[in-house]
Amino acid sequence: AIDKDEISSLQAGRERMESALGTLNSMSSYENFSIFVRSCGLKATDAQGLPKDGLRNSIPGQIISIRNLNRDERPQHLRDFNSARANNLKTALTLYKKLQHQHMHRFTSENPGHQLAQNYLKLAAKAKGQKQVPGSIQVDTD
Repeated sequence: AIDKDEISSLQAGRERMESALGTLNSMSSYENFSIFVRSCGLKATDAQGLPKDGLRNSIPGQIISIRNLNRDERPQHLRDFNSARANNLKTALTLYKKLQHQHMHRFTSENPGHQLAQNYLKLAAKAKGQKQVPGSIQVDTD
């Protein structure tokens, strides 16, 4: 049986994903991404110059919450379930970042003067010096 902590975690995760769904919809096409970036003026970026939006901010917290559940004494089937949830979220984040890279490449070429584009180019050049190029995804596997 699933306990109260497990149910609470599932409900909180669902609520965070529902609230982040708007961000995912805005990334579904380049046109939506471009409108979203221009209207929101996203300034927070990661080390690769990719926008840190609601989805990017919520998934890591969910993964941590899920992993914390597995620290308690739990039956193996619940540990396996939680591990699968965390792995699925990690995969979703990796794919989302890849989509962001694709959109940023196009956005940068079409809007070279935009602050987000300039930041992306600067960080891409820095990443090349660190043997990491835009489009490559590094995900913490801990």
